[in-house]
Amino acid sequence: MIQATKHKLTLIFSSVILAFSLIVMGFGFYFHHKSLYDNLEEDLVDEGKKEFTTHFFYGDVDSFQELEEDEIFQVFSHDGKLVTSTYGEKQFNVPADPLHIEKAISGEDVMLEYPYKDEVFLILYFKLSDQYIGRIAISLEQIDEYQESFIMMSLFALPLVFVLSYLVSRYLVNLAMKPIGEAFRFQENFSSNVAHELLTPLTTLKVNLELSLRKERSVESYRDFIDRGLSETN
Repeated sequence: MIQATKHKLTLIFSSVILAFSLIVMGFGFYFHHKSLYDNLEEDLVDEGKKEFTTHFFYGDVDSFQELEEDEIFQVFSHDGKLVTSTYGEKQFNVPADPLHIEKAISGEDVMLEYPYKDEVFLILYFKLSDQYIGRIAISLEQIDEYQESFIMMSLFALPLVFVLSYLVSRYLVNLAMKPIGEAFRFQENFSSNVAHELLTPLTTLKVNLELSLRKERSVESYRDFIDRGLSETN
């Protein structure tokens, strides 16, 4: 009974620990994704915007065609016409959105996601000068790769988490059930001792009574049998 209870409690505690671990992994995945995304947004605004704006003011418009960058930087006129662009492994031939151009002209930074050619790009529109609007686009593929790596690591860690949760649960259950197990063993030993101590005098008393009834006896013999019975009863 004790072993079955230990096994059941171990499975319950293991399931609870495993569920808690999955919840922690889920929160970890969410905050990992959010951290990467927030860092990428900050990088576009603080680094990318600053870098391309500086290059724009200290170079010329055509010089952007000579730049090979991970980010795609494009210059648009206020009417949405593409003026120039950097080049790289990824191309982003998406017409500028008039609404976003209008917001950028007013000095507002516009950040959004845009699906293009089986990928998702993070885009930043911003005011480059009184004549031009800048647009930076960067693929979110790297974030997806980080997320896939995180998921794979989590999947590989799950069996280890399950084994550890089972071992920890088993240890805690054994520790918690130790006083109960000792109490059960004491009860079993007590019952066995009581049964033994009762069985011996009852057996003797029964034998004496059976012997006294087998034949006619004298008063002294009956008295002797009664004395023995009283002694065993006491």
